[in-house]
Formats: sequence, structure tokens, C-alpha cells
Amino acid sequence: FTIERGERRRGRREDKEVTPGTVVAKAKDQVGCRLLQKKLQEPGNQELVTMVYQEIVPDHVLELMGDAFGNYLMQVVLPKFEAGWVSEVFAICVPKLVELCRSMHGTRAVQELVAVIRKNEEQALVAKLLKPEVVSLAQDLHGNHVIVQCLSVLPLRHREFIYEAVIGSLHAVAISKQGCCVLQKCLSTASPPYLQRLLVEIARFGLPLAQDPFGNYVVQHVLKQNSEELTAMVVEAVKGSVVPLSKQKFSSNVVEKLLQSSHPTVASQFAREIVAADAVGTLMSHEFGNFVIQRLLGAVQGDDLDLVLNSLAPHVPQLVAAPGGPGRALQKVLKKHPWLRKVA
Repeated sequence: FTIERGERRRGRREDKEVTPGTVVAKAKDQVGCRLLQKKLQEPGNQELVTMVYQEIVPDHVLELMGDAFGNYLMQVVLPKFEAGWVSEVFAICVPKLVELCRSMHGTRAVQELVAVIRKNEEQALVAKLLKPEVVSLAQDLHGNHVIVQCLSVLPLRHREFIYEAVIGSLHAVAISKQGCCVLQKCLSTASPPYLQRLLVEIARFGLPLAQDPFGNYVVQHVLKQNSEELTAMVVEAVKGSVVPLSKQKFSSNVVEKLLQSSHPTVASQFAREIVAADAVGTLMSHEFGNFVIQRLLGAVQGDDLDLVLNSLAPHVPQLVAAPGGPGRALQKVLKKHPWLRKVA
């Protein structure tokens, strides 16, 4: 058995050429597929490109598109095919296009196929086929890559369906790990009208998105736009929830971002909300809330600063006497406002 296996391996190493009638078999074999890819990347390979076309179209296209090794051949050879050949491959894939998008191997080949089709009617057909599935594909482990590719390579008229679908189901898309990536690509490729609609919708869902492991990054992206209108929408969305948001890992980052990028009146509003809840001391000792208080103290001025510090003062002795002593956040505050020790 050992000798036979060794002979097979030597035979593979010695097989350095692609002969007619072997393309499909080699494409589905790891070593053979690597050989095909290498040969296709060599200059003057049109004869081999033609051989591949003749042996895989039409009967083996779908088989190789979804194959663990064959998909790599498709990715390499599709850009080398003539436009008419690409159209043939696309026509064969149409009935199974969405299914291939969800496939671990098929998604890679489909991404390349979307990149090489050039005819307006073919691009329009891609949009028609994917339109009912945009949200589910955006949330899919493999399908999201195809949606991102469409946003990257299709002209605006043929990718508008993605923006419309994402706007219509923004919350569901934004709280998905894969959907969040799609949404970020939407934000970077959208025309000004679509971009504005996306940002407004994100701001409208500011409260639930701020608390989400993925959605919070989307909200922070909106705040980076430095738009007073959009920031005001987010502020309104989180109004009345600043204290609980400050105690959560993800949403505390959004509260900090609001304090950092907003008008001073926002810091004043947050300060009064936190003080009214008698939460300054609690947040100062909290693993996430202490960062919010530090940011708040750097953002408020005058009466609002006095309000926050006076609310903190009664809690200083307990915070200092806590096991392990005062945390770094409190130490910084006491160093900058030493009178707090005396008042306490």
C-alpha cells in the first residue's frame, strides 16, 4: 500500500502538462487545479484558455463554480474569457446564482463573474435576481461578499436596489456582523442622495444600534460626519437613556463620541441627566462609565462643571476607601480638582 501511494504521488509531481480531456478532472483536484492556475497565468496561454472553455462549457460550469478547488479555476479563467464566453457562463449560472452566492466556494466564483460581466442587460439581470434576497444575503456568511462586490463593481443604476433594500431594513442589517460590513460599503459607495438617506435612517435607530456589538460602529460613523442635524437626531434618540448606555460596553463608546464631537449644549444636557439620576459616583467607579465621566468633565464648563463635581464630591471618600484604592480615573480627577478631597 505504501509503495502504491508513493508511486501515485510521484506520478502527480511528474504531471506538469495539461492535456486535452483532463481539464475538469484536474480542476477538481488540489494539485491539478494549482497546475491549471499556474499555466493560465503564464504569457501566451490563449490555447489553454480555449481548451478550458471547450471542456467546461456548458456541462461543467455549475459543478466547478461550487467546487472546493474548481472555483479557483473559475476565478482565474473568467477574466481571460472572451465576452461571448463570459455571457455563456453567466447564462448557465442564472438559475442557480443566489444558491451559489450562499455557497462557501460558489461565492468566490460569483464575485469574479459579477466583476467580468460588462453587458448592461446582464448587470440588470444580476440586480433583478438579487433584489429580493439583498437583506438575507447581506446577513449571510458567504452571500455578503457578493453584495459588497456588486457595490464595488456595478454602475450606480444597477446597484441602487441594494441601497433601497438596506435603507428599508437598516436595523436588521446593521446588527448583523456581515450586514454591518455591507452597510459600511454602502456608506462608502453611495451617491449623495442615498448617503443622506442612509445616515438619517441610522440616526433614527440610534438607541438600539448604540447598544449592539456591530451597530454601535455604524452610529459612530454617523457622528464622524460632523453634521449637526444627524448628531441632533442621535442625541434625541438616546435622550433619557444616557446613564444605562454609559454602563454598557458598546453604547458607552457612542456616549463618549457624542460628548467628543457634539455642541457644548449636548454635554450640558448629558451632565444634567446624569446628575439628576445621582449617577456620577456610580459611573466614576464603573468599568465603562468612568470613561464617560472623564469625557464629560472635559466637555462641560462653568456651572455644568461645578454641577458634576459637586455631585461627585459626596462619593469621593467611599471611592477612595474602596478595595484597591481610587481607580486611575478618580486619581486623574482628584489631581486636577484637589479641593474634592477637602469638601468630601
